[in-house]
Order: sequence, then structure tokens, then C-alpha cells
Amino acid sequence: RALAEYSPATRWLHTEAQRREMLSFSRVSDASLVPCAWRQKAECTVGLLYYGLTRSLSLTHGSHWAQIRLPLQRAGCLADAFVHTWSLEDGTQYTWARKEAVKQNLTEHVLLRPVAFQRDNQSAFLESLRWSDYFDQSLWDSRGDVADGEWPAALLRNHLCQLESLRRAFRLMLRREQHVGAYRFVMQIRPDVHVMSGLPVDIITSLKSDEVLLADFDHLEGLNDRFAVMQQGSAARAFFQRIEAATAYRAHHGRIVGERFVKHVVEALKLKPKLVPFTFVRVRPSGVVPCRDTAIARGKFTKGFTCALSSAPHPHTDEPTDAGSDRVVFSREQLS
Repeated sequence: RALAEYSPATRWLHTEAQRREMLSFSRVSDASLVPCAWRQKAECTVGLLYYGLTRSLSLTHGSHWAQIRLPLQRAGCLADAFVHTWSLEDGTQYTWARKEAVKQNLTEHVLLRPVAFQRDNQSAFLESLRWSDYFDQSLWDSRGDVADGEWPAALLRNHLCQLESLRRAFRLMLRREQHVGAYRFVMQIRPDVHVMSGLPVDIITSLKSDEVLLADFDHLEGLNDRFAVMQQGSAARAFFQRIEAATAYRAHHGRIVGERFVKHVVEALKLKPKLVPFTFVRVRPSGVVPCRDTAIARGKFTKGFTCALSSAPHPHTDEPTDAGSDRVVFSREQLS
């Protein structure tokens, strides 16, 4: 039923033929529902790791089915979705320091039809951290948000929650493998992104054990850390559970920034990054797409792109510091 119930903001993306095709394979697209003999004959099996807050999944899920699950199915690949997310105090969501009007939706994860799902308390996780292992307050006070300073605390906390959620989603998959066998490939992607282009399955199925597939945009200080595909194996275990190396990285290499940290992990594991034009944009709970992402969606993003905002954006988020006309609402007109 979820496959047929697209939100108004995403329904335009799918032709009638696509909707019929998606419904036709809805009962056999999940690897867990396919007999073992079929699994062995499949071109590939993929563990899809969804992590972090679902945020706007009710708006974005249609694009995940059309641009990820359909291409995999057409290529003869079977996929299982593993979802880990967090519960928030009183359900209030924030985009950095800005309070969102839309409360957390505790049921929208079902739109991904996960074979395994887990929700944990985000505050409990943050309280379990020794913050000084990840953030030097004196360095922030003296240097601020510069390369040899610190990443803003709010962004770092959010990133650590995402990394831990990714690790827990990966461990859900490991437990599943004990019953159905190992997946050939593992993919991470955020649930709150609207996928603009089809998954390059032909490139994925040709990946070697020492390669990692990454989206070729928004690399900032390192490499885009919002999407990755690898062969399952020891390198994938380290990559998708990289939060376990975060404290050692902070002690020896300076501040933890998402793109910078993932580049370090890629280099430490001696992986060869394969950059592909796989495009997606973040969608806030309210349906707003950040200015920077809107430029990406329109194909106008360049390395030196800056948003024309009424107030200066944060250099890492391009989020305005006040509400104004510089933010756009998720719609066909804005993303086409």
C-alpha cells in the first residue's frame, strides 16, 4: 500500500507505468521474502542502510522506491532495507539551532518496508559520550570554526548521532546475515533525501573489494559522506562503523568534520573512491530544501557556489540564520 500512496510533493515524479511496475514487484523486491534458491541466483544482494532521523521521509520515500529499488530490481538485484533512527525529547525536531514546526513522525519508517528496524533514545546516546574526546572547548573559544579549530558543537553532535545510527543499522544487517547469508553489497543513504537520479547499478555490480562508490558533489573539506556503496567485507565493516575510530582521529588529526573524516577513513582503509553523478537533496521536515541543495537539484551547483541569502549562511550548511524568502518549499517547480 505504501508504494501506491505518494505524497503530493513526490507524486509527479512517477509515471503511471512506473507506479504499475513498482506495485508489480512490491511482494518480491525484498530479499527477505525471496526463497534461498532465488537469492543464490540473484545478480546481487544489497543491504540498504537507512540511518539518522527520518525527518521528511513521508515526502521523500517515493523517490527512494523509484530511483533506488526499481533500478536494483530491474538489474536482478534483491535488496533489504535496515532502518535505525532516534527518538527525540517530546518529538521536537531541530535543523541545527532552528526549531521545526513539524513534530517527529514515529511511523513513517514503514514506508521503506524494512526487514529490521530499531529506534533508540538520542539523548541517552549523547549522554554516554565523553564530550571532551570529540570536542575541545578551549580550542573552539580561541580559534572557532576554522580548519585548525573546531566544528560547531551542534553540527558535531548531529554528526555523531548520524554515525552511531549508521553503525547500529549496519549491525542490524550483520544480525540478519546470520540467517540469510552475507549480502554482496552494502549501501548507506539518508532517509530524508529526495533522490534525483537513478542508482548506477551497473557500476555497483562491478565494484571491487578495494573500491567505494561515492556521490560526486558537495565534497567540501574531503568527500561527500551522505551516500556510499561497497562490497560487504572487512573494509565495509570498518567504513560503516567508522564512529569507532572517531576519538582516535580527533586525537591525531584535529577536528571532526563529516566530509573530512570520511576522506581520512577512505585513505586509512586504502580504498579507491569511485565518484559518480548520483544526485539527491536534503528535505527538511517542513518540506524546505536548503538553498545549496536546490542549486544541486537544478544542476547549477559549482564548487564556488554561494546562496543569495538575506543573511549570511553557515559555511557548512548554507542555512540562513533567519526565516526569509531565500528558502524554497519542496515542489516540482522548485526542483525541475
